[in-house]
Amino acid sequence: SISFHDGYLEEGVAERRLEALASYFEAHPDLFIGIKLAHAHQQVAFDDARYLGVYDVAAEQGVPVLLHTGFSPFPGTRKEPEFYDPLGLESVVEAYDGTRGMGRVDFVLSHVGQGDARAVEHAIGLAERHDNVWLEVSALGGPETLDERGERVEGDGPQLPDVMQAIRDRGLTGRTLFASDGPQFSGKVRSYLGEVIEAAEAAGWTPEELRGLLAENFERAYLAGDAS
Repeated sequence: SISFHDGYLEEGVAERRLEALASYFEAHPDLFIGIKLAHAHQQVAFDDARYLGVYDVAAEQGVPVLLHTGFSPFPGTRKEPEFYDPLGLESVVEAYDGTRGMGRVDFVLSHVGQGDARAVEHAIGLAERHDNVWLEVSALGGPETLDERGERVEGDGPQLPDVMQAIRDRGLTGRTLFASDGPQFSGKVRSYLGEVIEAAEAAGWTPEELRGLLAENFERAYLAGDAS
């Protein structure tokens, strides 16, 4: 990751940090396989052009970028949609699709926009429209808190079953990755793994699709150097 705080926009600071970021991939390609950004935590809007240099590094180094999407419970996190709703990423996704001279970057949408039905739909829609977008199904055990109109609702069940069904129905199982968002508490990784498998099977995922979800899709996204 990279710090966007402490003078990032001051003269020369961003350049030095981006050079340092690139140096890790050049020196240790066996250890560093991607970049993670959490715009809501870092208090930067998804489409803020002043911070796009990170994607240039990702394109040059051939590594994917994992992006936090959806709500976060942590203090200091920005709650406005431009900080967590992946719809704001579309122009960036298009710019780095490998056809516009900017290089290719594969974007992994962590949590699939969880908590806000609009953000969930936008995450899935981005993956439908762009083959350099992947979905990562961690942190979907809680209820929806905003509906498709942006109005607060009292959800009574986890978002995971509906999200797994939507991914299956819309033909995106081949670009979906398991993650746990753990450890959180003892046994969290194991219990969430069981919940994801149960939701996938209930949604009609095949054994081959499950194998992709739990292992092979990650390898294609992060390790193969070709996520097409």
